[in-house]
Formats: sequence, C-alpha cells, structure tokens
Amino acid sequence: MSDTHASSQHIGHVDALNLTVSLCLCYTLCIALTRFWIRRGAFGFDDVVVLAATLVTLGHTGTSYATLSCGLGKSWSEIGESGKLPELNTVGLNHATKTRSQMLTTL
Repeated sequence: MSDTHASSQHIGHVDALNLTVSLCLCYTLCIALTRFWIRRGAFGFDDVVVLAATLVTLGHTGTSYATLSCGLGKSWSEIGESGKLPELNTVGLNHATKTRSQMLTTL
C-alpha cells in the first residue's frame, strides 16, 4: 500500500452515523407531522402513543448528535489518543437522563 493511498483512506464511521441519524430524524418528523395533519381534530389514544414515541425519538436523536460531537464513530485509537472517552460517556449519559426527565415532566 502506498503512502498516498493510506492518506486517502477513511477511518471511522462519523459520516455514516451522522447521515443515518439525520435520515431517521427526517423520517420520524415527516411521518409524525403528516399523521397529525391528516388526523387534525380527530385525535385518539393512538395519537398520544405516536406523540410519545416521537418525543423519545427526538431525545435519542439529540443524544446521538451530542455523542457524535464528542467522538462517537471515530476509531478507538483516535478516541483513546484524544482522551475524550470520559467526556463521550458523560455527554451520552447526561443528555439521555436530562431528556428522559424533560419528557416525563411534559407528559
């Protein structure tokens, strides 16, 4: 393997994870908004379940973006060298806990 080939090699999965999280967010919001627009004025218990699931998904998406900004998806050696593993764990756990608390107070 030549040096030019090695330097153009992509290491980690940050871009793929970012794309996946973004697509899931767009899909979730489009489906939820379309459903609520179609059923406006005729809401039932199933719509409450969809709203709760959408809020959980938004919390998960926020946690995913927060952990991506702290190094999720990077190679293990890169995370270890940067020393961001404690920050990555803390951000993920704190964001998930805060989101869950906010969601429970909303419902």
